[in-house]
Amino acid sequence: MTDTLKNGTPQIDLDAQSEAYPLCVKDVAYTYPHARNAVFEHISLDAPAGKMLAILGNNGAGKSTFLDLLAGITKPSEGTITVDGASISRLSRREAAQRIAYVAQQQTIPHLSVYDEVLLGRKPHITWAVTEKDREIVAQAIAGMELEAFTLRYCDELSGGERQKVFIARALAQQPKILILDEPTSALDPKNQVEVLKAIRDATHERNLTTILVLHDINLALRFCDLFLLIRDGNVVTRGGHEAITEETLATTYGTEFELVTIGGVPVAVPRII
Repeated sequence: MTDTLKNGTPQIDLDAQSEAYPLCVKDVAYTYPHARNAVFEHISLDAPAGKMLAILGNNGAGKSTFLDLLAGITKPSEGTITVDGASISRLSRREAAQRIAYVAQQQTIPHLSVYDEVLLGRKPHITWAVTEKDREIVAQAIAGMELEAFTLRYCDELSGGERQKVFIARALAQQPKILILDEPTSALDPKNQVEVLKAIRDATHERNLTTILVLHDINLALRFCDLFLLIRDGNVVTRGGHEAITEETLATTYGTEFELVTIGGVPVAVPRII
């Protein structure tokens, strides 16, 4: 199903039957306290399981604020957000943490070993003591991020990229249904960017996760993600699969011209020199 936005850009509905989706956003708006203008308004989104959905947009578009709403950290000024059909506002912190894992862009760096930091991801599921199953899940998460050699190292002794992989491993150890990541590759070199996004994609498909991430790198999004939400200054430009990413929608989103080319079977967006 395809809709048309006010600016005439095609919008591709992710699914007309939103009740079947783990995460549903309906007409959400948010305004900072004491501010006059909304950061964004009338955003709706149905996020499916087993898919990676990238949120792309210009600086200041409200992407990180939108993730805070999806994670239940901030309440929307208007609209509803439901997880498995239940309003996120009605979930306890423990119930929300059992369903949603969030890796924020800015993290407090703890003086904990990598193992203990990843083990914290099991906290929403532990009722009395750490079990053997908990330890197996932690070991799998550490291996998935290729952190075995750092298990006993302290997080505040690691590089920024290594710490980012630890935080993602902690989120995966949480075994959420919904995985939310804000700029998960921002501190990583190209090799680690590819490795981390591949690990996230594999976990998304294998565990049937609903994964939503903000990325600034359009080409990493095109390479690894299945679905896209493009935002310009708080307004939705378009949403959908790869067909939603066109030279027109990219130009509208970022305010500059792009050329879409294919290299090695992978679409690449190249900004045009003006």
